[in-house]
Amino acid sequence: MNRRRLCAAKHARLGLNQWAERTAAEHDAIIRMLIEKILADEEAHLAWLEQEWNLPEKSGEPLYLSKRMPSIVLTLF
Repeated sequence: MNRRRLCAAKHARLGLNQWAERTAAEHDAIIRMLIEKILADEEAHLAWLEQEWNLPEKSGEPLYLSKRMPSIVLTLF
């Protein structure tokens, strides 16, 4: 996985938080609710990215790759 994707997801979360705060200050409840939904999705995606990023380190690269190989091979064919 690319470290850049993880950094981009963290950056997006910060921007969405700022946007939600601005819409709350402007009393725009509909837009704020939409942004908060997007933010919740981003939080879940970020948690998944962080978990994936740490798996090779925690389980060891050979085990990590062996668990990923069947899905990689299936996607190639």
